Parts: sequence; structure tokens; C-alpha cells
Amino acid sequence: MRWLILMLLVVTWWAAGPAVFSPTQGPGPSESHAPQRIITLAPNLTEIVCGLGLTDQVVAVTQFSEFPEAVRSKPKVGSFWQLNLEAIVGKQPDLVLALGFQQQRDLARRLRRMHVPVETFNIEDFNDLLGAIGAIGKITGRPAQATGMVESLQRDLAEVQATVRLAPRPRVLWSIQREPLRVAGRKTFVNWIIENAGGLNAIGPTLHQYPPVGAEQVLACQPEVIVEQLMVQQDPHEQLKQARAYWQRYNHLPAVQTQRIVVLNDDLVARMGPRIVMGVRVTAEHLHPDLFGVAP
Repeated sequence: MRWLILMLLVVTWWAAGPAVFSPTQGPGPSESHAPQRIITLAPNLTEIVCGLGLTDQVVAVTQFSEFPEAVRSKPKVGSFWQLNLEAIVGKQPDLVLALGFQQQRDLARRLRRMHVPVETFNIEDFNDLLGAIGAIGKITGRPAQATGMVESLQRDLAEVQATVRLAPRPRVLWSIQREPLRVAGRKTFVNWIIENAGGLNAIGPTLHQYPPVGAEQVLACQPEVIVEQLMVQQDPHEQLKQARAYWQRYNHLPAVQTQRIVVLNDDLVARMGPRIVMGVRVTAEHLHPDLFGVAP
């Protein structure tokens, strides 16, 4: 399932170590001399590149790169973990953008030995995302567009933060899997979403980032809002119906009693990419509908 795979990608990014950047030295190329055949090896990198206005220059992507719509028809060069070296080289890229975890670092080394230009990034948190946008803008000859994107994300996040700053913080249980039940802990960027949306992660400190939890732990944390991520190819209304039926077994929870069970689009909240602030805002609208003028 895509939503679980995306969560596993998040765990991989967090475990990958310090951020890896290898941007081109100097001011970067002009647009006329910028890379014209770009391959992105992760969905969030695809979104950054396309957000800089370079969709036409993207010649291949990996599985789950589905935004914007135009990239869905792009050739695929494998999945996040299992990349096809021959397919990548065969596209004759003049720039490959990769993440800095082990499998992609190894691939990047092989590509460099073949004289294929590669830049690698770890995007573990919001600051890493902003830094990566700036670096990619420089590498691709789009620094002004990158600056505009960074400033827009900062401005939009600050607006949400200001809106929820003085509001009471509801306890949020963020479920990423039902059987067995697995939730987002506090050492995750999901926790960053919850806090910036004006909530409090109902799960206390845990050994694992996305721990399995039992009935006793669920009942003990007493969430006021329960969040699920939309499963791949699932109708949101149908999943919400199923979620409400599932959580009825915990009918002593405030979230169940008040029917504050939410299904969110995983594309907005399961990857640290340019739409993550939109994910924060959508989450905040569910936690504080009165502050955003939306129906609860």
C-alpha cells in the first residue's frame, strides 16, 4: 500500500544521517545553460523540480511520482529503493537528483563513475526542504523561482501558525495502519505537522518512530481527534465510513464519541515536499475548523 510505503520512506530519511548536499560551486548556470534532461529519484524531488517550472525537462521519475499530473506519463526508472541503473543511463540525463540514504547514495556513486552528474539530498525536516529547494534552484538555473517558492512556503506556514497559536491544542492520534494498529510517534515529521497545525500528539515518547500500539495504549492516550491517511485507490468517503466503523471498538475515546475522525490525502502529509505546508493547513482546518471558517 502506498501510504505505508511512504511512511517507510520517511523512516528511511530520518535514519539516513546528516543532510547530504553536493551543489554546484559558484553562482550556478544560467537558464540557457541549465540541465535539460533531469531525472528525479523521489516524489518530493519531482515536486520541487516541477514547482520550479521544469516539468518539460524531467525525462524520467520513480514510482509514486504522481504530482503534478504531467509527470504521471513520464518514464519510470524503478522504485524508491530498487532503481534501474541501465534505464537511468539510457535516458542520457545531464542531471540526476537523488536522496542521501544508502541505496541511492550507492547508485549515485556508480553514476558518477560513469560521468553522470548527480546531486544528493536528505530532506528530513522543513529546514532541509527549504535548503534543498534553494540548492536545486541554483543547480538548475532557477534561483529566483526557488527563492519565491521558499518564501511562499515560509509565509503560508507562518499564517497557519499564527492562526492556531492561541487555540487549545487537541490531542491527536495519527494512525498509519489499522491491522495491526500503528501510529506516528513524536520523533517523526508527522509530529511536526500535528504541532504546527495546532495539535498535540496523543502518543507519548516511544522507542520506535511509528510504533505498533495496543488497546490499552490507545485508551490511555484519550485522543480528541483521530487522523488516518487515505489508502491508495481508496475512495475517501468509503475509507471514512470504514474508519468510523473500526474505531467504534474504542467508544470511550473522546474522538469516537464526537466523531472527530479524519481521513487526509497522503500526498499532502506523507512526504516532505513543497505541498507539506498545504498538508499542515488541511490538518489545522480539521483540528480548528472554527478558526478557518470550515465545516467541522
